[in-house]
Amino acid sequence: ENKPVLMAEINEKILRLVNEGKFDEAEKTARLLSEDVSTKAFSYFYHGYIHYNLDDKQKAEFLFETCRLLKPDFWPAHFFHGLVLKDIGKDENAKKSFFKCRELLQNGGDDYSFFLDSFSPAYIASICEKFLT
Repeated sequence: ENKPVLMAEINEKILRLVNEGKFDEAEKTARLLSEDVSTKAFSYFYHGYIHYNLDDKQKAEFLFETCRLLKPDFWPAHFFHGLVLKDIGKDENAKKSFFKCRELLQNGGDDYSFFLDSFSPAYIASICEKFLT
């Protein structure tokens, strides 16, 4: 079972490509995840992340929402869904996403530690907490 290692590598690659402004390459990499039912939800997440960084907030919101529905325990989808909802002025819905993200992290939601980079689950939970006040 190499999924966590594979996801860590893919995560790192997509984030690097987005940071370098290589959105087409990032899209191609994210598309590979849609070929396997066990990683399809992550494909929606990364496409959302790419569109969020392209400032296409409406499409990003839809993609993060889809990921959230397909993989309800994936806290990064709730976190970024909250960010994009906040950006487009849907503050009450954003709070629901931040609440769910914080709840998942507080209940040991570090199955997705590959996404944390150098951040701790407690740090992300504290950001969610800040957005809830």
